[in-house]
Amino acid sequence: MKLLKKLTIKSLKLNKKRTIVTVIGIMLATALITAIASLLVSFRQSLIDYEIQERGRFHYAFFDVPQDELKYIENNRNVENYYTIENLGYGKLENSRTYDYVYLKAFDDKALQDSYLKLKEGRLPETDTEIVISKNIITEAGVKYKVGDEITLNVGKRIREGEEINQSTVYYEEEITDSTEELPTVQEPQEEFVPEFTKTYKVVGIIERPSIVIEPYTSSGYTVITYLADSKKAEDVDIFTWYKDLDDRFKTTADILGITED
Repeated sequence: MKLLKKLTIKSLKLNKKRTIVTVIGIMLATALITAIASLLVSFRQSLIDYEIQERGRFHYAFFDVPQDELKYIENNRNVENYYTIENLGYGKLENSRTYDYVYLKAFDDKALQDSYLKLKEGRLPETDTEIVISKNIITEAGVKYKVGDEITLNVGKRIREGEEINQSTVYYEEEITDSTEELPTVQEPQEEFVPEFTKTYKVVGIIERPSIVIEPYTSSGYTVITYLADSKKAEDVDIFTWYKDLDDRFKTTADILGITED
């Protein structure tokens, strides 16, 4: 080993220019590899952060979960955390120049935090008598609510052709025709509003339009959000879950749904 070491040092001294160029090349290559690796990691994290900011912090969402089936999520060891949203129903939006309804949702503490609601003014609700409203109610519908106002909502269900409408139901379906044909008259199906309860809420905040997970583009009502004090008393709820290990995501989801992994 000593002889090899001496020969190496002697060779490096005899070829100083080549040695310097080699050292510089190694340094540049190492810096380049490190920079590319850092860039890729940073880009990946930026995409994750953007997705969380735009849609909320969750991996999988389960909609209309009955209370007696919540145990399959709570007792799953690979579910690290979850938050709960209860869909309370539609309320009439008077004097609106666009949609005639708001859609009332109740968020628990984690949902208010992890849904990344973007406040423009005021604060988030802290009791079930407070709400935040979407700014689109003001800018699009033209209903000039402000922080501190009180809104009395007659909340209930919308029934169309025997089926209940939710935020995923399109406002009405247009018939697609050839551009050379005369456009048909589009008639919106008749619907019935079934009131369930009336409650007065205080507006404590105004938010940007929620993510498409909360308010899809096909929605026919502006989202208003109140506080969910006790998720155990809610009936059918939407559950947004965060898994510990995404490598087992298919098995975890299958276990929750009670189906095979295939």
